[in-house]
Amino acid sequence: ASVGVSVRGGGLDIAEAWIELEGGFTATLTASRVSRVAARRLRVVNDGEYFSLDLNGRRAERVPWGEGDLDAQPVELPPGDSITALHDAFLAAVRGLAPFPVPAAEGARAVALAERVAAAARRG
Repeated sequence: ASVGVSVRGGGLDIAEAWIELEGGFTATLTASRVSRVAARRLRVVNDGEYFSLDLNGRRAERVPWGEGDLDAQPVELPPGDSITALHDAFLAAVRGLAPFPVPAAEGARAVALAERVAAAARRG
């Protein structure tokens, strides 16, 4: 499910999606191209736990629940910026220096999902 809004007109400026994944995971994604503050956040909910990732701030935490305790536990992130790493891997593949980091079928599935989210957000 997703919702979105056009702020400036002519396109989708803000969108939020609730995505159900295999294995009982759900993910909430928000994207905005008109935000005053750059943010890349991801939340993932699974049975008995919740993950919150701030990719710009390089912070992640896991919050287990089920026993009344909601203490956040820090999660170590790999070094570097994920978008820069993807960009560099793509350029290396285009230049013939490395294989593409994502198989074509998986990339096509990701694009199809993004298109479904955007279409649902435009419908409201």
